[in-house]
Amino acid sequence: MKTNTVETVIQDFQNGQNIFRRQSVELMIREISRLQSLVQELEQERQWISVDEKLPEMNKTVLVICGSVTIAKRKVDIIKNYCWVEIDGMELKHVTHWQSLPKLPQEEK
Repeated sequence: MKTNTVETVIQDFQNGQNIFRRQSVELMIREISRLQSLVQELEQERQWISVDEKLPEMNKTVLVICGSVTIAKRKVDIIKNYCWVEIDGMELKHVTHWQSLPKLPQEEK
C-alpha cells in the first residue's frame, strides 16, 4: 500500500487519479488545519500593537509609528509618557504603535 503524503496526493491529482479516498481527504484536512494555524500565528506576529495595550521589553529593537506617518527601527531604553528614549539619548515623541522586527531571512545553502 502506498504511503500518502501531501505531495503524493497532489501528484495523484495532477495525474488525474481519484484522490477522494478517505485517507487522502483526512491527510489534506490535517494539512489545511496546520496551515491555518500557521497563518494565524504569522498574522498575530505582524500586528501593530498600541502603546495603550502593551509596551515592548526594554532594550528590544522594534518598529515604531510616531504620529501618523513615521515608521522607524528603534532600540528603546526608557519609555515614559509616550516619549521613548533611545539608547543614544534621542527622544521619540508621540509613539502610538510598535511591532517586533520580523525574523531575518535564512541564508540559502
